[in-house]
Amino acid sequence: MDVIKGFHWLTYEGGKFSTSARRGIFTDQALEELPADYWRWWLIANAPESADTDFNVERFVAETNKDLADIFGNLANRIISFAHRAFDGRIPSGGVPDETERSLAVELDQRIAALRAHHEALEFRAAAAATRAIWAAANAYVQRAAPWTAIRSDRARAAVVTRTGLNLVRLAAVLAWSIVPALSEDVLGAFGHTESVPRWPTGLSAPLLDAGAGTQVLHLQPLVAKITAEKAVHLAARFGG
Repeated sequence: MDVIKGFHWLTYEGGKFSTSARRGIFTDQALEELPADYWRWWLIANAPESADTDFNVERFVAETNKDLADIFGNLANRIISFAHRAFDGRIPSGGVPDETERSLAVELDQRIAALRAHHEALEFRAAAAATRAIWAAANAYVQRAAPWTAIRSDRARAAVVTRTGLNLVRLAAVLAWSIVPALSEDVLGAFGHTESVPRWPTGLSAPLLDAGAGTQVLHLQPLVAKITAEKAVHLAARFGG
């Protein structure tokens, strides 16, 4: 190890963590309640890099549900489910990417370069924000291109969008692996990836988004289970002291 990054304090509901007062969340107890990726994502996204960060259950639940379930999980589940309905669960062939996909690839090239720079600079919050922005851009593309609508009149166009969307999911999982490895491995496993550490993408995004025709993609169960209101009440009661 040649670099050690220091942080400010993480507080709990406005006060210090205290083992004697049973106030705050500690690792062994946290992992009894929720998967490690949930905690890791929130802590990286809210790392106290320039000032103290205050943890509270309400904020943790809202932000984790939004980022992991509504953005990343929704992206993966929606396009993979559609591929199973329309293309037998395979990355479809056919069609030619148009300006929409070319513009998306240019945007991704810029976002991936920025994300890598944040990681190399140990800017954790910025890295999480850049990862989230890539998930959001992928979701926006799928929503806008709407393969479930295109397929009614133009199967070739629907194939392009589905192929691009599936490759976006795969790319999003690779880029998120260092923060949410278990969720990323679930996604990558659906594509048949067996590497313990996925390789960071090199080169331009355009060929990556148009790759893999014929590859079988396994159907995913809902990728991220939302933290329920009842679970939030339980967490607050258990860790609030």
